[in-house]
Amino acid sequence: MAGSPNFTADTVLSSSALNEKDKSNITLAGSIDIAAGTTVVFGKNTKFNTELKIGDNIVFEDDNGAQHSRFISGITNNTRASITETQQTVVTSASTQRRRTRLNNIDTTALVYKLPENVIKTLKTDTNAGITDTSHKVRRQFVETLSSSGQATFSAGANETFNAHAEADYTLSIMTAGASDGAVGDLYRCPLYKNRFLEPN
Repeated sequence: MAGSPNFTADTVLSSSALNEKDKSNITLAGSIDIAAGTTVVFGKNTKFNTELKIGDNIVFEDDNGAQHSRFISGITNNTRASITETQQTVVTSASTQRRRTRLNNIDTTALVYKLPENVIKTLKTDTNAGITDTSHKVRRQFVETLSSSGQATFSAGANETFNAHAEADYTLSIMTAGASDGAVGDLYRCPLYKNRFLEPN
């Protein structure tokens, strides 16, 4: 987002597979060789085209027995690939583990769920003006430039309304500093102000 502080986060790679169907951590076919001071991975009896993709993490040991973790930056064919970081030591006929991130408990975050009755004609009722009475609460981020009086107006989308004001639900962050006090990244609580505007406090 233009003008905002960059956000980065590291994913947690799987250290072991849950079962035989879990492909987040597997041993690749064949073995690999890497010359010292290079980023080229040569495979023997490997299947890079089918077992790897760009961004995969691989773990292997060099000839000194030290373990290394590298990310795949390119795949030429089944026996040649490249890594993002230069390998400083020699790797000869090494077995390789491929690690990927794994989503856990994905069934608990689904927005699609079984309705309470087996047969429901419609979710739209006359008493609700023909609009479905199913609702979800979501958190949104708005980006606005304050006016000369220090105010900004945020509008909900179609068929959406703002939840009743609660200080814990509204937070302001400075993304681009102006002439007034405050620095980029500063956070402010947002109590209700004059029943209409939110003002940093």
